[in-house]
Amino acid sequence: ATLNHGADGSVTSSGVQFWYYDEPSLTSASRDTAIADGGQPISLQGSGFAALRRADESHARYLRVRFGAVVAAAPSSFDDGTINLDTPYNKEGSSNVTISLNGQQWTEPSGVAVAFVGLYAPVIESAHFSPTGATVVISFGTQPTDRAGMKGVGPCAAVLDDATVATLRGGGTAAPQCFWTDDVTLVAYLTMLTDAAPGMTVRTRTGVLAPRDTPAGDAPKYADSVYTIDADFPCGR
Repeated sequence: ATLNHGADGSVTSSGVQFWYYDEPSLTSASRDTAIADGGQPISLQGSGFAALRRADESHARYLRVRFGAVVAAAPSSFDDGTINLDTPYNKEGSSNVTISLNGQQWTEPSGVAVAFVGLYAPVIESAHFSPTGATVVISFGTQPTDRAGMKGVGPCAAVLDDATVATLRGGGTAAPQCFWTDDVTLVAYLTMLTDAAPGMTVRTRTGVLAPRDTPAGDAPKYADSVYTIDADFPCGR
């Protein structure tokens, strides 16, 4: 770093290394359709997948694959030309596949896409405190839910498990109250006696929350999802 435009003798030397690498290229995928619930093996072909790994083997842990807006779990294996992983859950429809070697910057869509078919069990995609700290806002992404049958304001226990409800209640005696602002957003009211705090865990109750558009005669896919509110950014980024 320098404070005077890089004049001779003014640049510090910290020993911190910064790696540059060529952007990877994605050319094809072993499947073009997948079930919305995820969990199906897929192989991606291309080049440059190991560019950052070659600089330092420990950097291999940063590689991620994104299907539309959903980032899949870490791949089971990869080399410079192939990535092997399982598809994530995703909403029905076509999703462009993109890659990040550092977990932050993503390739531009290359035309490789996977069409997800069907419905998936609702998943908590985010949870955060409102700016005033008076509520916890829980988002289930973009696939509409059946709201666990709730209408208007009601007990949070209709959707959330006992441990989460106990945290929301804290030292109070009244049952915590929740309401849906739409089919994917649940809001929990907080009181001054709540134990809700940054880093808390939010979990759905088993067997109560399902996709809204489950076809008649099909078994509902119930949510079994957990999310930890960011301890450093509890009100979201």
